[in-house]
Amino acid sequence: MTYAAPKQAEPTAWTFEPRERVERVHAGVGAIVIHGDQTGLGWRAAIDETSALLALYSFANYSDVRRVLVSSEEARALLFDVFPHVRTAFGDAARLTLEVLEDPDDGASLLTLLVQTGRDPEDALRRLHAFDEQWWREVAVQTDALVIDVE
Repeated sequence: MTYAAPKQAEPTAWTFEPRERVERVHAGVGAIVIHGDQTGLGWRAAIDETSALLALYSFANYSDVRRVLVSSEEARALLFDVFPHVRTAFGDAARLTLEVLEDPDDGASLLTLLVQTGRDPEDALRRLHAFDEQWWREVAVQTDALVIDVE
């Protein structure tokens, strides 16, 4: 499975400028400037984007989350896309924490976004259900790069 941005709303726009400067604009996040190196954008873009994600999300187990993000362009793109939708659904006060959990069935690593709403459990679950219906359910069938849960 691979996540792809919806055709009607392109979440990321790339511009290329002289001296290998690349600017990636994410909806609701602002511009992230990534400077290319001799090997192209490859690993350096992954590290720069991972650092930018640290400004949006807390990392529960930093080294594990960073390892997954550096190795998965799909997860990084998905997290930039999901951010404004999560903020709309759960509010700006919600704390967003990324952690890597082990799938009990097959031992695979699962990148998990835990949304700590600070609200009563019924309200948090109602908001999660609305988030699923309005956006996430359609995206989730395209990828297995992220699991979202509320607390």
